[in-house]
Amino acid sequence: MRNTIIQYGKYCIVGGSCALIDLRVLYGFLSFFPSKQPFWLAFWNSVAYGLAVLNSYYWNSRFTFKAKKNPKQFIAFITQAAASLLIADFIFVSGIYLFGIFAVFLKWIGTAVSKLASMFL
Repeated sequence: MRNTIIQYGKYCIVGGSCALIDLRVLYGFLSFFPSKQPFWLAFWNSVAYGLAVLNSYYWNSRFTFKAKKNPKQFIAFITQAAASLLIADFIFVSGIYLFGIFAVFLKWIGTAVSKLASMFL
């Protein structure tokens, strides 16, 4: 039980660092290169999301779960992350255009929906 709680704490730390990376990188791009063009919004969101995914894989495989390196596992992880990214990009870009909602709110919604969907992929 104690190990499970410690592992959950580590997982939360890694998840928090991923959220910070994702949001900081995206808002860095949006601050320096403001745009409402769908290509750039999706591109910057993809870069931020991709860096967060790589951070997640690296730290969860070494720090949280201490798993052995397995190429099949990495490919499955990246495939699932790519599907989640498409969902997150769609929600982020379409939400800005359709509803004019503040980008932070859309980022949270997109991330939550894509993570939920990834459980079923």
